[in-house]
This record gives sequence, C-alpha cells and structure tokens, in this order.
Amino acid sequence: MDVLQDEEQKITLEHDIHLASAIQQSWTSYSSWFYRSLTSINGMAYCAEAHLYEKFGLDISREEEDQWMKLMSSFWPTDSKQFVERKLREKAKYNEDVAQHFEAKMKTTSKIIRITPTTDRITS
Repeated sequence: MDVLQDEEQKITLEHDIHLASAIQQSWTSYSSWFYRSLTSINGMAYCAEAHLYEKFGLDISREEEDQWMKLMSSFWPTDSKQFVERKLREKAKYNEDVAQHFEAKMKTTSKIIRITPTTDRITS
C-alpha cells in the first residue's frame, strides 16, 4: 500500500480521490468483504462466516451450513448443478492424470540426484 501511496504522490490527480487511501479504508473497515462476496462463487459463504457470524456471535452446525450453501447456490445460473458436477469430474480426472504422470516418472527414474547443502555440489 505504501508503494501505491508513494506513486500517487508523484502524479497530478484531476480529482481529490486517492486510491491508496480508499483501498486502505475499505480494508480497515472490512467493507471490501462484501464486494468479494458478490464477485466470487463461494465468497458469500466465506464472508458470512468470517464477518457476519463472528460479528453476531453465531456458531452454526454443519447441517445449517449446508442449508446456507444450498440457498446461496440458488442464485447461481440455472445449470449450476451440472456445471459443478462437470467440474468435479474434471478435477477427479486431473487428479488421476497427475497420479499416473508421477507413477510413470517414478518407474523411469533410475537414479536420484542429491545436492549436498554444505558444498552445493551435485552427486548421484
């Protein structure tokens, strides 16, 4: 933030709005969390938990949290369930591909290379 503030002082502004102080004020007042909740798929749940629950001393159960998530997901696009299911399948496939890649690499790697910390020499 200090760098942005320094840079702002180097330029001539056509107005008296300083970005650095506006950003700092939003962080200090926690008003930035609301914007994040609107621009993120799961941001609303996080922001509610981190700010609203804490502020009002709420401690909800896992069941209540699941209900909250289902309610919030109703604001997503109509095909959001299919989208999430597709993303979960893609993530499972990705995990499988990564595991196979490392399995294959482990089978083809014949020697281990070590760097000795005290001498910074490579040995095999």
